[in-house]
Amino acid sequence: MKFKTMNIAFLVIILAVGIIMLGCGDSKQEANKKLKNDQLSKSIGKKDLGQAKKLPAKAPDKEKFDPKKKLAAKEIRFDAKTAGKIQPATSTGKRPIVKRGENAREFEAKTYDGKMVRLSDYKGKYILIDFWATWCGPCVREMPYMEKLAAKYKDNKDLVILGVSLDKSDKPIPGFLKKYNIEYPQVYDGRGWSNEVAALYGITSIPMTVLIGPDFNIIGTGFRGPKLIESIDAVLNRKDS
Repeated sequence: MKFKTMNIAFLVIILAVGIIMLGCGDSKQEANKKLKNDQLSKSIGKKDLGQAKKLPAKAPDKEKFDPKKKLAAKEIRFDAKTAGKIQPATSTGKRPIVKRGENAREFEAKTYDGKMVRLSDYKGKYILIDFWATWCGPCVREMPYMEKLAAKYKDNKDLVILGVSLDKSDKPIPGFLKKYNIEYPQVYDGRGWSNEVAALYGITSIPMTVLIGPDFNIIGTGFRGPKLIESIDAVLNRKDS
């Protein structure tokens, strides 16, 4: 019995020593790891640490392309202080079409045959601006009405008609105008839908007409077909009455 008790005590002592040795081993490993880290830090040196601080920050991830997201268009802004000049705006978006009662937007532009036209030169008269193009089917269908209107008021000094062509080439313009006996000035810059005057007036579809009064305010927009001639007749007859 005494011998058995001694054996148990001996086993307990051996187990305790093993646990102590295991703990020491873990502590020794931690100490060695810390020592290596300290030595590595010292080996880098101040110069290397300085360069490490200068490393650029990680660039942000590129924005994922969203096909539903529309690209912002470059707006054209009218500034009364720089009348006749068209300047790119700082904001984005497209300028809305002129509305009734709004001031006319001044411009100076060349015609397809190289002459200069300034809108304010006709201030005090009724001004009809017709936005069109030779490739535009609806515009072609409107030309007989424009022809009748121009012929009817050819000698009337109170009405001025200006065309703004959204063609990219001036080659078809002379023959087209000759076909419909159109002689009033035709503004043209070869930019198509990017035409500066069209952008200034917010034109997004053609044909489109804009009627300006003698006070340089917008009377209305979108006169077409028989209504075009009727509307001009009504305005000029009202003036005479």
